[in-house]
Amino acid sequence: MTAFLGIDPGLDGAIAYVGRYGTHSWRMPTVKIGTKRMVNTQAVRQIIIDQGPVDLVMIEDVNAGAVKSVMSAFAFGRGYGRVEAVIECLDRPYTYIGSHIWTKALGITRGAGKPEHIAVAERLFPTLRGELTDGQADALLIAEYARRVHSGRAVA
Repeated sequence: MTAFLGIDPGLDGAIAYVGRYGTHSWRMPTVKIGTKRMVNTQAVRQIIIDQGPVDLVMIEDVNAGAVKSVMSAFAFGRGYGRVEAVIECLDRPYTYIGSHIWTKALGITRGAGKPEHIAVAERLFPTLRGELTDGQADALLIAEYARRVHSGRAVA
């Protein structure tokens, strides 16, 4: 099969595909419901279905400590759960990965800012140079880490 999805699950996150059909990334689809912006589960579902079977979906394991307020933490958790529910319902194999693991394995300096994440993603995926948000860069790097783990090449 050899196809992987990486997901940065925040509202400003992304979904990325690395596999037999090339490399693609999508900003996390959102929809406004009332005054709140939420993950658009129907769009996430369609992106995942359109990629066909995958070996693994790897989701960044994020905790609420990274979020500044209780309301933000709740909104983040709601979006995270919506993404997990879609993957569960589509019966895709998945796991979680902490950013400290995939960043180290891909040679990103500890504590590096998002510009370094984008630079590493653009180096690995030059056809996407100049097009990536930080969420897309992270999702691509997570998918690449999943590919390396699957092939036995991940080193932390």
